[in-house]
Amino acid sequence: MKTVRRKEDMSYKRFNTLLCLLLWMSSLVLCSCRQGEVQEDLVAITPVFYGESQTVDETKEPSLCIVYVCGEVKNPGIVELPEGSRIAEALKLAGGFTEQAATDVVNLAAFIEDGQQIIFPDKETAKAQKEQKLLEDSGKVNLNTATLEQLMSLPGIGESRAKDILAYREKTGGFQKCEELMQIPGIKENAFKKLEDKIVVE
Repeated sequence: MKTVRRKEDMSYKRFNTLLCLLLWMSSLVLCSCRQGEVQEDLVAITPVFYGESQTVDETKEPSLCIVYVCGEVKNPGIVELPEGSRIAEALKLAGGFTEQAATDVVNLAAFIEDGQQIIFPDKETAKAQKEQKLLEDSGKVNLNTATLEQLMSLPGIGESRAKDILAYREKTGGFQKCEELMQIPGIKENAFKKLEDKIVVE
């Protein structure tokens, strides 16, 4: 009897040991699965590069730029456009060109900037600006438009003589030809020859 009883006790202990072992292994498997789910969740919700999400908020409205369109347009004034718009779009909102507009002066493909003033000049103004730029590039001084400082940049022309040139221009309504410069006191033929290739009359 004692032998049978002892065998039963041993079998019961082995059963308990085996049962505990199975429960422990089951717990490990469940924990591993749960940990994998948590890691997957973390991968799904954790932004890339420590807080920088790759998700783009498509519901966010683009920033607006406010520009002032004036000059030779049909409806000059302030217009609002999305950031990244081009000058052509601002022109369209302003009603387009007038008949007097110089259509080839402003670059319509350029991007707008917030607070920008976009001026579309008329044909005469655009022509004058182009001629003035060509004149400035040539380095010559226009006797009919030059300032006191510009006249003083000419060789042999000081402040007093420059003021005489301005007074003559105002009195006569402007120079008709460069040779009229010799009508200014102190500017004779020799002095004029030193200036001849540096002045124009327009």
